[in-house]
Amino acid sequence: MSFVSNDCDKTPAHILVVDDDFMNLRIVEMILGKIFQVSCVTSGAEALEFLKKSRIDLILLDLRMPEMDGFEVIERLKAEEAYQKIPVVFLTGEDDPEVEKQGMEKGALDFITKPFVKDTVLGCVSRILGGE
Repeated sequence: MSFVSNDCDKTPAHILVVDDDFMNLRIVEMILGKIFQVSCVTSGAEALEFLKKSRIDLILLDLRMPEMDGFEVIERLKAEEAYQKIPVVFLTGEDDPEVEKQGMEKGALDFITKPFVKDTVLGCVSRILGGE
């Protein structure tokens, strides 16, 4: 199975993972790193800076972070024309339908709950990137 970000260049899709918990970053990197190019940052501010210099195909965004939470980050992404089309999936430990509704209204395509389940993460990412 091959996942590509662009049929012309055959390079793996580039995923940005944003989470303030280093262990969560490592787990997602281990799940996705053999198939995709994965970059990790620990805050919303770092994510916004990273996007200025890198082309990203998908953002996995922690919902609850200090300083700038996932809702604020996605609002900033959707306000910038250059980033509006980047798909965003929230990462969350919450199981609240209202939170999920709010995230979808702000532009998230899906939610992945913590603790991470490998097949769930891979399934969500491959669906969004068109792999399956």
